[in-house]
Amino acid sequence: MRKFLTAGLAAFCLAATGGFAPVSAGESDSPRSSYVDDHFEYVPLQLQGGKPATVRQVFLNVAGQVQAADPAAGVERIDQNRLDWSEIPFVGQFANDRYNEADFAPDRAIGDAYFANGAIWLDLSEDTHNAGYPRIEFLNQNYAYRLSAAPAPAQTITLPKEPPGTQIGMVFRDSNGTLLVLVRPFIVTDTPF
Repeated sequence: MRKFLTAGLAAFCLAATGGFAPVSAGESDSPRSSYVDDHFEYVPLQLQGGKPATVRQVFLNVAGQVQAADPAAGVERIDQNRLDWSEIPFVGQFANDRYNEADFAPDRAIGDAYFANGAIWLDLSEDTHNAGYPRIEFLNQNYAYRLSAAPAPAQTITLPKEPPGTQIGMVFRDSNGTLLVLVRPFIVTDTPF
């Protein structure tokens, strides 16, 4: 009986932490395939209506100054199409947090996102905090795309007179200062569960 309970608990813990993640079509059985598939040098967004938008440059308008974050430094894809186990004692320490509706409350909105020619401009000119932003994450479809590079001043880029391109989303700030760029559809905001 003890072996059965131990095996059952081990199976539950592995399942809760993703130890039994199914292999998607097109992926190999190699343990490295997940790592390779979840790391990019660009942000692969899909806009309303299914139109693709490959982001290779990210610029920010922060109090009239241009900052940039280069996706080529690395982009990690984090699955958001899952249950949030992070609050469960013991098991939760092995799980990543999942975003929820509260992360996108109107009082957390600080700007808009515009896309044109492979570049996203985050217009944060109305942000009253003018604080540094340690990280940027793009939230789209079933994933969060986390940029490895933090925004830094870009002296060689001129601030455009008006936001370039088409507005594709909104920018929110979480409690840690991370910029959350919501590009709908996103599983957390656009599904009933």
